[in-house]
Amino acid sequence: MTTLETRDGEFKDPGPGFPDRPGQRSRGLADAGLYIARGGPPTYKPAGGHPPALTLAEQALLSVLRQRFRTPQHVLAELFGVVTGTIATAERKVKPLLSQGAHASSEPPAAGAAAGGEQRGAHPG
Repeated sequence: MTTLETRDGEFKDPGPGFPDRPGQRSRGLADAGLYIARGGPPTYKPAGGHPPALTLAEQALLSVLRQRFRTPQHVLAELFGVVTGTIATAERKVKPLLSQGAHASSEPPAAGAAAGGEQRGAHPG
């Protein structure tokens, strides 16, 4: 009869149908033996893939720069260290989010206009 040692150092009987000779094992029985030896199901690393090239904050920043100042994609790509396709994808993903808020502006700022709509140095009189 075959016994298997678990992580805790205990010896367990794998149960009926578990062959004594390794050549007789089927895949299912081998998996069952591993399950018993491990003391539970296998643990895998969480799926994650490759990390994103740009954070959400960077995507929002480049989208605002593109909309507000009409910065060319190749310039933004050079500044952020990515390719132009990444800039286009980020802009496509973030643009609807910015349009929901009051932060999106498709018009560049007027030349010489300051905050509050007044020109600097002008006297109200």
